[in-house]
Amino acid sequence: MKKLFVTKSGLPRALLAIALFLLALGVSLAASAETGVPYRDASGVLRTTPAGTEVTVIDKDNKVVYLSGWYVVRGEVDYETLAIDPTGETVLILADSCKMSVHDVPVGVNHTMKTTFTVTGQSLDPAEAGTLSIRATGVGIRLTEGTYLQNGGNVDIAVTDPSGEGIFAGGGFWLNGGTLAISSPDNSINTNGELKITGGILEDSSPVGLFSDKGITLGWRYIEDKISIKRMNSFGTGRIKTAAGKTFTDGTNLYLGTLTAEQLAAINENGATLTPANAKYSYKSGIVPTTGDNASLLLWLCCLAGGSAGLLLLRRKRR
Repeated sequence: MKKLFVTKSGLPRALLAIALFLLALGVSLAASAETGVPYRDASGVLRTTPAGTEVTVIDKDNKVVYLSGWYVVRGEVDYETLAIDPTGETVLILADSCKMSVHDVPVGVNHTMKTTFTVTGQSLDPAEAGTLSIRATGVGIRLTEGTYLQNGGNVDIAVTDPSGEGIFAGGGFWLNGGTLAISSPDNSINTNGELKITGGILEDSSPVGLFSDKGITLGWRYIEDKISIKRMNSFGTGRIKTAAGKTFTDGTNLYLGTLTAEQLAAINENGATLTPANAKYSYKSGIVPTTGDNASLLLWLCCLAGGSAGLLLLRRKRR
């Protein structure tokens, strides 16, 4: 085998080559991160990532396993037999039209410590939003002490094990927007904390359905929002209710406030598809109401302003 010697005359060339290699490596590393990436917050408002925040790009050439911080998925990314392990607070942005597939794993996303795993998207239109697809035997997303938040994007989970769950989130569960479809033999969503839906579409085909130790609150933001479930239960004194001012209908009955024992029994026996009964805005309108429908609040403020102006005018006339 030939030995490689660097002569004095060749030393500058060798140093130059090393410098160019390190520069190229630095460029490639920089190319895997972005700044100012659009995403939907918990209220559905389109924002950009905070100034100075580097967003790691996940694409076909960069498949990360341990997550912590901000990430954006672009293009089609296939994780075969690779589980995702959040090591801290994580925000996963699904860029429009992307598809991130995690399949042939016991657990799709797995974390045992207290943390928050947030999935969000960009477009409010499900047909344009990116997708996270998980196919697992045991649990789709398991956050032993963590909280699951979804503010946008499409998440599709299918679990095959007879005791498998779609999502287990020990700290709590929030669906604020986007679509979430779950197929699992056991609970679709199971949490030791509160289970809250403030908007979005839930398609639940699990025979066991939703379960929370501390109560379930159902809400909506847009006309297109929907909650399709087979069963839901809450342990102990945890109530199952609709959010303040939010009325649902199953096409025949109205659901407002705390569900009665009869209403819950009917849902758990036959399942239900609940849609907003008094929503006024479509996501296509471009209006992003922070709590579903602010029309009544706006009307109240207008009336208050008009009444104040009338009272002031009346006082001036009396003078």
